Amino acid sequence: MMLLPLKLNIIMICFYGVIHGLSSFDRQCPHLSQRRFRIWSECHDNSTLYNCLYSTKNRTYIEFCKNNVKARQGLKIVISGTFRNVRCSEERYQPITFLSNQSSDCLYLKSPCSDTGQITFKNLSTLTDSSCRCDYTRNYAFVSPPRNPCFCVPSVEDCSCYIKQCPYNTTLSPDYQCESSGSKQTNYTCKPDIFMHNNGSEMTTIHKGNDILNVLLILFNI
Repeated sequence: MMLLPLKLNIIMICFYGVIHGLSSFDRQCPHLSQRRFRIWSECHDNSTLYNCLYSTKNRTYIEFCKNNVKARQGLKIVISGTFRNVRCSEERYQPITFLSNQSSDCLYLKSPCSDTGQITFKNLSTLTDSSCRCDYTRNYAFVSPPRNPCFCVPSVEDCSCYIKQCPYNTTLSPDYQCESSGSKQTNYTCKPDIFMHNNGSEMTTIHKGNDILNVLLILFNI
């Protein structure tokens, strides 16, 4: 009979160990499919009070019940002593205002410009999606002409690229037209710049015609 209390003690120790282990993981806000249950559990089914936001002090996400506030365009809300607006993370954007009880992050994920032949044209704003272009230096051109002849926005239009075959002794120009090899033309509609990712974040501009020199400068940090 003395074995039963001992077994119960062992079970309780294991149980508390599991709970402690789970609590040590970084907490995340509930998925939309689980959000209704959390609202009911934390805030007595009052969705206007439920918030799950990142705490800069605790360095994790916290749930609490409080009247929500608005996040401005291009920003999200965190807890830093009080509600605070901060810029969206690099890979997300926020074109509209939204309430703190709607999301802990900016609502939209930026397009990665990673489909065949695509490269990033611009990815600096937290208000709009990334813009992409086709890599003309590798003979890629747009399948369908975008609204702007130089770049496209994947969230609003087709940004597919294809390899454009140019006649012998011609190359594809920044305007996606075949031109004589060695052409000295400089007055292109589209800038002859190709943006390449370095280490996943830095962006370096390499100009057509000076590729080798620029690559050497980048490699040797000159």
